[in-house]
Amino acid sequence: MSEEETRTVIRRHMEAWQRGDVSALLADYADDAVMMSTAVGAVVGKAAIAAMYEQVFETLFRPEDTKLEVTSEIVSGEYALVHWTATTSSMRTKGGFDSYALRGGKIAAQSGGMETIPLG
Repeated sequence: MSEEETRTVIRRHMEAWQRGDVSALLADYADDAVMMSTAVGAVVGKAAIAAMYEQVFETLFRPEDTKLEVTSEIVSGEYALVHWTATTSSMRTKGGFDSYALRGGKIAAQSGGMETIPLG
């Protein structure tokens, strides 16, 4: 997979995240994908990833109240590291990142983290 193909998947993925489009997000994952973060631990498989995203978009990052900005992107072959910030009416993030390993054009593994800072 070329770096440009990896960039295309990751950018499409981040755009779907901004919209809160769980179906579009899931289309980017391999069936046996693993997502890991200190907030949720290890989430394995599309069904569990879907449930995690639905909860995140209902409680923390409601799409209508969230502004996502990608601040940097590093790609090497099928691997990517994305730094980002997100702001809602009640908080902002600091140090947000996601790292990705793709396999066959799909996200096979993702890890991420962030710090949340309350506003007001």
